[in-house]
Amino acid sequence: MSKYLKKQGKLDFGNPNDVWKFTYQRNMTKLAIIVLLYVFSNDDGEISDYEFKQIKKFYKKERHVLKIEDQKDIYEHALKPMTFEGLEKFMQDNEFHERILTESVDVIRKLILKESKYIKVLNDLVDKYTKSNK
Repeated sequence: MSKYLKKQGKLDFGNPNDVWKFTYQRNMTKLAIIVLLYVFSNDDGEISDYEFKQIKKFYKKERHVLKIEDQKDIYEHALKPMTFEGLEKFMQDNEFHERILTESVDVIRKLILKESKYIKVLNDLVDKYTKSNK
C-alpha cells in the first residue's frame, strides 16, 4: 500500500493479505488508543493536557486506518475514566486476544519510554490481564 493512497483515504488492495494487514493494523491502533486512555487515566486518576496531547499525536499519526465507527467508539470510551474492567470488556466486545494487546503495548511503550510512571501502569496492566485470562 502506498503512503499516498493511505493519506488520501483510498487504499488499494491488490493482494488479499493487504486486507488482513489493514484490518489488523486498524484493530491494533484502536486498542493502542484505548490502552493509552487506560494508562493515562490510571497513573493519577485523570488525563492531563500533556497526556491528552500524547493521545492526540498518536491518533493523528494513525487515524488513516480508523473507520468513523472506530473513532466514535474511541470517543465514547474517552468520556469516562478507563478502568481495567472497561478495557477487558472492550477487548471482549471486539474479540481481541492477548497477542494484539501485547503488540499494542509494545507500540505504546515506545511512545512513553521516558516516563517511568506510565511504564509501571503499563506493566501492571499486562500482568493483571495475563493473570485474569489464564
